[in-house]
Amino acid sequence: MLSGGGKIVLIHHVLSLLPMYWIQMLHPPKAVIRSLGKLCNAFLCDHSVDSKRVHWTVWEKLCFPVMEGGLGFRRFEDIMDAFSNKALVEVTLK
Repeated sequence: MLSGGGKIVLIHHVLSLLPMYWIQMLHPPKAVIRSLGKLCNAFLCDHSVDSKRVHWTVWEKLCFPVMEGGLGFRRFEDIMDAFSNKALVEVTLK
């Protein structure tokens, strides 16, 4: 029932922020990270993950900055890499 703009705001502020804690604490496998992107893309395209419809574009292209033609979402892989690097720096500083 949400418009396209409403879905984009919801993904930016809720759907992409909820898994951040779990990504930081658990360091999930890449398959889980990819499925999170698929879920967000399926929510944006109005259908379930299991249906065989064509997405308008892949999640990675939606994660480009707005100036480069994307929607400015953050890739879950990049978030996981940032948390891994942060943990590595904290360990080396201690």
